[in-house]
Amino acid sequence: MKLKLSYFSKNAKLFLAANFFYSFAMNIYFIFFNLYLLEIGKNEKQIGAIASISALSGGIVILLISPYLSSIKQIRALKISMVGAFLSILGYTLTSDFEFFVGLSVLFGASTAFFGTMQIPISMKIVKQSMRKYYFAISTAIFILNGTIANGFTGFFPDFLMKHSTFSEILSYKITLLSVGISFILVFIFLKFIDEPERIVTEKVPFLKNIKNLPIKKFIIIGLPTFMIGIGAGLMVPLFNVYFKQKLNFSLIEISIIFMVSQLVMGMFTLITPILTKRFRPVTFIFLTQALSLPFILMIICTKSIIFVTIAFTLRASFMNMSRPIQMHFEMACFKTEYRAAFSAFKSFFWNISWAISTLIAGFFQYKKIFDVPLYLTFFLYIVTLLYIFIKFFRKEEQYLQEVDELAHF
Repeated sequence: MKLKLSYFSKNAKLFLAANFFYSFAMNIYFIFFNLYLLEIGKNEKQIGAIASISALSGGIVILLISPYLSSIKQIRALKISMVGAFLSILGYTLTSDFEFFVGLSVLFGASTAFFGTMQIPISMKIVKQSMRKYYFAISTAIFILNGTIANGFTGFFPDFLMKHSTFSEILSYKITLLSVGISFILVFIFLKFIDEPERIVTEKVPFLKNIKNLPIKKFIIIGLPTFMIGIGAGLMVPLFNVYFKQKLNFSLIEISIIFMVSQLVMGMFTLITPILTKRFRPVTFIFLTQALSLPFILMIICTKSIIFVTIAFTLRASFMNMSRPIQMHFEMACFKTEYRAAFSAFKSFFWNISWAISTLIAGFFQYKKIFDVPLYLTFFLYIVTLLYIFIKFFRKEEQYLQEVDELAHF
């Protein structure tokens, strides 16, 4: 099938554009923010705490509003979340007080978690059923390939400012961080031109009663791998930049190059996902690609060479994430339309809570200069997750998909 952007609706293309700038902002934040905190004097334990609180607040907010996500004005809510994200970034550049940073991390975590939660349900509404796996592949590739641009920008822009102006290193870092806030404003602008999707009007009922009306058991079955992967990822992913700087003594430019190469290769892997899935069942593809990522975690631990670290980091991330479009599609397809926003929120809660717990633990290990233990724990948790996927889902997709007539679209 020859794929053109013209096959998508105006709303779908605008939402892709909004996602482009959102991913640009989050990619800069992901690689840069922890290094910014180190630069202004925060230690690894404090960095882990800030990341943990941000994830925890996002998870709690999403859980509280999850039963009502299908009935709210979703685009308007996304615009509000982008205002919150912008204000938190602005606040980070105006103070270095740890307690103030904790408060800002609550706002940032809630705002970005909401946006991330609503991306998939809104996409399911504005994209035709037959085009969804292509849309999710393009959306994921945008996020990943965008990271190549963002990581290059992050690595070289502060150095450029210091060399070609009288700005200090800290001021150059603050200006770089402000680019994240500017990107959130651009997301807001694109969202203004998107038509509000049709709401599913439901009777207003108490929160606990609304929760009881949801298929919680199925939510847990489908969402449990996300929780286990989230624990493993939280031990490793959010503090990888600190790991590279503090253990391996890589510079900001070297770290940005590692992330840039990784994002570029991940984007290529993701773009070929729809082609490869024609030869594999969805769960088989998810299982195989995630299993292939495991040896490269051990390779990162066993080498200090920037070349081998880059290779291992890139292949680990590429294999782990290339099944993401199929996994997103599979998870959403397991539920009827009225439950998809709630499940997305439920999954986001699983992810944020697991991320919050494990990032706090990883920050403590790094503060004690014990850098490799979190990676070994991640390796073990990923194996447990794969065993669960194999036992629960392998060659059993039909039992989950046929209930909502989605099997034919894989």
